[in-house]
Amino acid sequence: MSLHVATVFMDAAESGDAETVELLLEAGADPRPALPASKGPFAGMRAADLARRLRHSESAELLDRAEAAWGAGRGGPDRGGLRS
Repeated sequence: MSLHVATVFMDAAESGDAETVELLLEAGADPRPALPASKGPFAGMRAADLARRLRHSESAELLDRAEAAWGAGRGGPDRGGLRS
């Protein structure tokens, strides 16, 4: 994944924009990449980490479920709905 897509996830996570998070996930974007060392104190942070840190629970839960699905080989746009 490019840094650009990771940054879009970060922007959505930071603002608590669960709708954008879900759209990115439904489009097949991988939610697992972490920000690079060049991002200083945010280095290594994933979008789910940022959403959780800022108490955006809906976005964090969407991202956590998507990360689990990707880890289980069910990633991508055909994995079904993410909202419970």
